[in-house]
Amino acid sequence: MASICSSCGKVHGEMSRYFMWRLPKLGFASAQKLVSDDEYMCRIGNKRHFISCELALAFQDPSEKPLGFIGWVEVSRADYEAYQRYRSDEEKLPPMARWIEGRLANPVPAVAESLGVSVQFEVLCGDPTPYITWVQPGTALAARVQEGATLAFWHEAAGLV
Repeated sequence: MASICSSCGKVHGEMSRYFMWRLPKLGFASAQKLVSDDEYMCRIGNKRHFISCELALAFQDPSEKPLGFIGWVEVSRADYEAYQRYRSDEEKLPPMARWIEGRLANPVPAVAESLGVSVQFEVLCGDPTPYITWVQPGTALAARVQEGATLAFWHEAAGLV
């Protein structure tokens, strides 16, 4: 339902709180070589490995629900294989003891130079999308996470500005 936005004064429908990428951001030639091991894991041969993750971005206003950016993180082959083994038997295994590290393989909209930023994520039993729990300090993305989302940022991320 369209209404007048209290932030920008324009009329638009409800804005999504979730932004999702179905594939890592790759060049055309690399994207053609992408193999999907499941809905949340893909790779290019045995050289590049990707796991789908979510970055939850809290609002400065605690009454607002967070924004979710669901994209891909490039990880090492060893971490990819460890994650794959864990997911195949997670009901019988204890939680993964450590966070997995990698680099963002999709940019976060409205955050400059977020593609390739180092992150770490936590794997939760039963949740197919791990949560990014650490972002490389000193980056625009770390600053945005620290600052929190605003209505203006949400508009920019949604492409309404």
